[in-house]
Amino acid sequence: MRSADEILRLVAESTLPAVVTGDFNADDDSHVHDAMTASGALLDTWDTARERVTESWGSFANYGPPTLERKRIDWILATPSVSVLSAGINVTRYDGRWPSDHAPVQARLNFGPGNEPR
Repeated sequence: MRSADEILRLVAESTLPAVVTGDFNADDDSHVHDAMTASGALLDTWDTARERVTESWGSFANYGPPTLERKRIDWILATPSVSVLSAGINVTRYDGRWPSDHAPVQARLNFGPGNEPR
């Protein structure tokens, strides 16, 4: 929670758009996620995306097959001035192997002028 407070402080001190990514080891319905998004200073791109291009896969598959029942512990958060065009959780295997024990969470973002908060 102290790390969440520090991230929010850094975001608040800047006038620039911000993107925060990470393996937060906490689900998107956790106290940590709530603390980071409750004020509206950061928004979860999965929630604000104009389009979701994948199912809501759990992001920690631990090298197993993707499932919808697992938690999404990897997030991309952005300030409201960042427009989120799309978001997805990439469960692509390469040569039959998983590139990581986590499925990458991805978002297409627009930092251009005229973005409206979603």
